[in-house]
Amino acid sequence: MQEFPPLDGAVWGTATIALACAVMLLIPTVILFRENKNRTQQIVAMLLGFLAMIALGTAFFQWYTSGRGGSVKVYADRIESPFLTIEKEAVRRVFYTKNSARDPRATPRLDPAADLENGEEFILIIEPKQGRRMLLSSEVFPVREIGAALEGWVEKPAR
Repeated sequence: MQEFPPLDGAVWGTATIALACAVMLLIPTVILFRENKNRTQQIVAMLLGFLAMIALGTAFFQWYTSGRGGSVKVYADRIESPFLTIEKEAVRRVFYTKNSARDPRATPRLDPAADLENGEEFILIIEPKQGRRMLLSSEVFPVREIGAALEGWVEKPAR
């Protein structure tokens, strides 16, 4: 069995930035709200307060969703994610696609190594013969290593 835990650097980075923005927005909000001299200051204080609430919400939900996800486990006969399990015999194909593609079938990639090194985001798609697909994002999981662990699960088509 190989276990691939989620990458949490991006999640905590986003949460930290959102929390810092919320604190930086709350300080002028409190100062403007205390003075309360004219209507413009009240509107600016209200808008800064809304932005601070959005930043706090972003930080909270980034933290909340990071705790929900679990590891992807690749066994000899199946792959398990926190939400789906697919047996090896049921896998039709395994491929990569760019994260920005609307239809994952439109731009399949067999080897995204160069694009991954360039910082592009990819999704590893494990498509069973029947049922739901498993999509693993390069933002959340080490897709290159997972793809290497799945090497040989599906025969590559002859060219």
